[in-house]
Amino acid sequence: MKIGIIGKWKNPKAVEELNRLLPFLKKEGFSVFIEREVNAKESVLQPSSPIDLLIVMGGDGTLLRGIRFLQGRNVPVMGINLGGLGFMTWTNLEEIEETIIAFKKGELKVEKRMMLRGKVIRKESEILSMDVLNDVVVNKGALARIIQIYVEVNDKFLSRYRADGLIVSTPTGSTAYSLAAAGPVVHPSVECVILSPICPHTLTNRPIIISPDAKIKILIERGEEVYITLDGQVGFILEREDIVIVEKSPHTANLIMPKGKDYFSILRKKLGWGSE
Repeated sequence: MKIGIIGKWKNPKAVEELNRLLPFLKKEGFSVFIEREVNAKESVLQPSSPIDLLIVMGGDGTLLRGIRFLQGRNVPVMGINLGGLGFMTWTNLEEIEETIIAFKKGELKVEKRMMLRGKVIRKESEILSMDVLNDVVVNKGALARIIQIYVEVNDKFLSRYRADGLIVSTPTGSTAYSLAAAGPVVHPSVECVILSPICPHTLTNRPIIISPDAKIKILIERGEEVYITLDGQVGFILEREDIVIVEKSPHTANLIMPKGKDYFSILRKKLGWGSE
């Protein structure tokens, strides 16, 4: 079995845990592929590397980078939490070896998480297309005034938002930026798309949940320094009359759930909900 490893290598703890993990992986007969900048002795991890499992050492941001690295490949991802909030990095440091062996034996559940595809159309030409696990965000710059965006769903007018921005998220992304914008928490098994305005000028502009098969069209009508950000990983400035299209991706993210854990136990721990 072949394993790829991605990590937040600026964190010394990630490098320390990698060096501790490598002898175990070799002992168990795994072939290992690692990012070039952290270990020159192992095979270099590339998008085309023939891996059966991707281990991500870090937090949710590192896991999102790992999902983007896979470029839609159907590879299970195991998130190792290095001490942050970690809504998607579910395996604790003391559970790493046990979880890897359980995966090797086929004992773990792999959750298929819905993804979205965000596109930017400028003057009738597609200048960007990227799949996201969490969200596509259109928002104003730090010093810019309120922006105005026109939104259609399946070619039907939904609303004209005057706000700081708009978050289009998956159920997985419902516990990310959307949650901070008063969006609902949605169980990942419920496929849907959540539209959450950021600080809307009209207080009745509330988050709305729509079909996962909906095609969302966002037109920038007014605003300076309007940005699009995809999973917090990629972003750039939009121009007036740029069109943002968001729809369901044909790909999924495949996340490994360790033994003894489930979505509700993670919510209780991460959000501080009631005790057992």
